[in-house]
This record gives sequence, C-alpha cells and structure tokens, in this order.
Amino acid sequence: MKPILLLSVICLTFMSCSAQSSSDLKVLDIVYREDARGNNLYCKVTPSKLEMNRMGLTEENRNLELSPSQWDVFVKALQQIDLPNLADLEPPSEGRATDRAATAQLIVKTTTGEYSSSLFDAGTPPEPLEEVIDLIFKILDEE
Repeated sequence: MKPILLLSVICLTFMSCSAQSSSDLKVLDIVYREDARGNNLYCKVTPSKLEMNRMGLTEENRNLELSPSQWDVFVKALQQIDLPNLADLEPPSEGRATDRAATAQLIVKTTTGEYSSSLFDAGTPPEPLEEVIDLIFKILDEE
C-alpha cells in the first residue's frame, strides 16, 4: 500500500510541475524568416525591439523599439497557439515545393524550449500563426 501511495504522490508532483498553463508562458523571442532564391528576410522580436534584416535584390536593416503593450499583444497571440505542437501545423499550400512561393518559418523561444513551425509558403501561414506574423508586418509598415 505504501509503495502505491508513494508512487501516486510522485506522479502527481511530476505532472503538476511539468504542466504549464499558457498564461505562465515566458516568451524570450520570436523569429520569423522567409527564404527564396537570392532573397531572405529575417525578423526577430524581443520584449524591447523588432529587428528586421532583408538580403537580396534589396537590402534593408531596421531596428525598431517595441513598447511593453506591443510585446503583450505578441504574447497574447502566442498564448492561443499550442507551441509544443507547432511543428505539426499543416501548411495550407505547397507553392514552395515548386518555387512558386518563398519558404517561411516561425520559431518561438521560451523558458521551456524552442518551438519551430514546419515550413510553409510565405504569405499563407497556417491559420494559428497568422496573427503573430501579421503583427510583425504591421509594426514594420507603421515605421
């Protein structure tokens, strides 16, 4: 009886420690990248800035400051995504397979690990990622 009780306590403790609600999520940074033949876009969002580097036919580097409220919008959008299963999201199109679209990917780094989406066509991300990617481009367009 005692071994079963001890095992139960250990299991419950392990499950409660390993379970982390999305509201406890501590996001460190977000990376969005697009790659095509000769053109690359790299965007990194941190709690204090948005860094954008475009290389290829047109080259551009921008570093924009983020307000705490802008960062909060990113975190809230990420809380709607099941990050441990980010790689399992199905891309809605396959244009990148035949060079009809640039290849894109979203990577989220948290205190619990790094989560990468599968590759998808730039401009048509899996639906759960749309809000985060749209926020990046919205800030870039405003500046």
